[in-house]
Amino acid sequence: MTVNGWVRLMWEDEKLTWNPSDYGGLATLHLADHEIWEPDVVLYNSAVGNNVDHYGNTHCLAYPNGRILWVPPAQFSFFCDMDLTRWPFDTHTCSMKLGSWTYSGEQLDLQTDETRVDVKVVVSEWDVVDVTKKRSSTYYACCTEPYVDIEFNVTVKRHSPSYHAVVINPAIGKIYYFYDHKN
Repeated sequence: MTVNGWVRLMWEDEKLTWNPSDYGGLATLHLADHEIWEPDVVLYNSAVGNNVDHYGNTHCLAYPNGRILWVPPAQFSFFCDMDLTRWPFDTHTCSMKLGSWTYSGEQLDLQTDETRVDVKVVVSEWDVVDVTKKRSSTYYACCTEPYVDIEFNVTVKRHSPSYHAVVINPAIGKIYYFYDHKN
């Protein structure tokens, strides 16, 4: 499954603090994403490598208190196990897990701050039924500190109007035709 969206990342960088009055009231800096440190958030269950595929040249916004905001567009391609026994009336829940390979939860704490996820479906074959998210903190045998991830579960239902037009409607028509002629 491939999902296009925006990743909203916020962090604090103590090296990027300033007093706005010392700089003519400057309240925001626009910085290219490659000019400053940014968190290494990756898609653990990626179908095409581990990196979140950010595209475009999206600037980071730096504020006087050191807070950085970066909202790059991104493409997430990940595997989704599908049970097709109810095709074409099938429903699937696919998981997308984001986290850091490099930083523990003490160094990089991922949080979700949005109460809901806005979804717009471009592919007409699927309807998004639900999107849930869950933050987890996991301890591994290698390390004493936890590693944090955020898992999004996307539930989709097949929308197949062509199947109805080609198979279901003609079948119902034939049943009605034979039933009508029999009486």
